[in-house]
Amino acid sequence: MHGSEAAETPLPWRGAVGLIPALLFLMKPSPPSVRFAAFLRFRLLATALSGWLLSAPIIAGDPPRQNSETRQTKLHLNLLPRSLQKNPLVDLTVITELTPEGKKLPAPSPARPVYYVAQSIGRHAEGQGPKDRHLPKEEELAVSLQRALAVNGYLPATPTHPPTLLIVYHWGAHTNLESGSQEEGDIGIPDLDHKNLLSRAALVGGTQFAEELRQALAKQDLEDQAHALTVPPPDIPSDDVSEMLKAMAVIIGRTGPLAKFIDRDTKTAQLFDAARADCYYAVASAYDYASASRGQRRLLWRSKMTVDSQAVAMSDTLPSLILNAGKYFGVDMPEAATLSKRALGEGSVKLGPLQFENPPEPPAVPSADEK
Repeated sequence: MHGSEAAETPLPWRGAVGLIPALLFLMKPSPPSVRFAAFLRFRLLATALSGWLLSAPIIAGDPPRQNSETRQTKLHLNLLPRSLQKNPLVDLTVITELTPEGKKLPAPSPARPVYYVAQSIGRHAEGQGPKDRHLPKEEELAVSLQRALAVNGYLPATPTHPPTLLIVYHWGAHTNLESGSQEEGDIGIPDLDHKNLLSRAALVGGTQFAEELRQALAKQDLEDQAHALTVPPPDIPSDDVSEMLKAMAVIIGRTGPLAKFIDRDTKTAQLFDAARADCYYAVASAYDYASASRGQRRLLWRSKMTVDSQAVAMSDTLPSLILNAGKYFGVDMPEAATLSKRALGEGSVKLGPLQFENPPEPPAVPSADEK
């Protein structure tokens, strides 16, 4: 994932910062009677040092890069918590993916528009986060989508301009699974095979990013299992064993497959952080209208938009999220765009009558579960 703009080169010592607790433990003198423990400490120290060296870039001429969207995001210092700000900054992601059939079609423009019929299939929630009591109005989302689609030349169909696209959209919240509480005796629901995380990763970064993350998680799981199966000799004190396992966890976490995937560039780290957080989202899928009229689903492109949901209402952020994504609709994107915008910025929507001139009836559409 490389953009056209250069970014900062990682410093060699950055990978060693997280190893300090482990190194302090590893350098602690061992009891003379526990020879195996001393040997294991030596091996762990060697692993820590090798992980530190591997964290430095081998070729300085190819540093991680940021695209122009990321470079435009400036550092904003807000003293108040987001929940107390009238119009806080929020993090957005947008990704549009074209199918092979979609790539064959000429791109529309305001001078050569493409006409569509839009159909909402409503709200769809995933995860176990708290229910948002401030939901956006369907009319407001419809206005936002119509205005956003017009940016790249997608216009509502009319009797004189029949539709060639059926645009189906849904929206909602995607939250983490509850981890449970030992104090309250709540066990929680584990994220088996990381399905919850990977589902959100596909929304945030697209299917390719989600697949790359899945592979990194699978490798990390195998490595974690291999280290968990390491059984120390019975003559090592249990306190030493516990400290060793903690030190190994720190080292593996900083040098393992998942860490290498996250640290490969700035964009990947941003998308991973976004995938770990609860979000509001909207998805717009463009189908061939003629095929849909015959009961066939022929997907051409799909745009996915997310906004960090921490301490903000869905009704405040979702309409402007859709508006900010306008220039990405129908555009084949090699990677997701990451933006930082005001929750109620220039993309705020004022409800007004939608201008339709006897639009044709939309054909049957897939449900949100079939997206």
